[in-house]
Amino acid sequence: MLSYYRNTALPIDVGLALKIYKAKNGNYPEILGKLAPKFLKEIPIDPFNSESLKYSSYIGGFKLYSFGPNMQNDFGTPRAKRGNVPASTDYDIGWESNS
Repeated sequence: MLSYYRNTALPIDVGLALKIYKAKNGNYPEILGKLAPKFLKEIPIDPFNSESLKYSSYIGGFKLYSFGPNMQNDFGTPRAKRGNVPASTDYDIGWESNS
């Protein structure tokens, strides 16, 4: 179970590095590779599909996500909940920032 939580934290680690990169450079990088080694030791691999995390930057923001436990690209769809029960397994684990 601990590895599941660590895996879901990867977008947070990378998202924070993106925020620091923007604070130092004035914008988000075009590719995640520009974060290493200054902002991250290395660019993590999505543990759910063994590929790179999905990332896109746009004016003033970014979208970053992992495929999540269903191992499918749900295009960054966040996990929906009904109370404490997940409404669906079709979600990705990510971070979208508009600042």
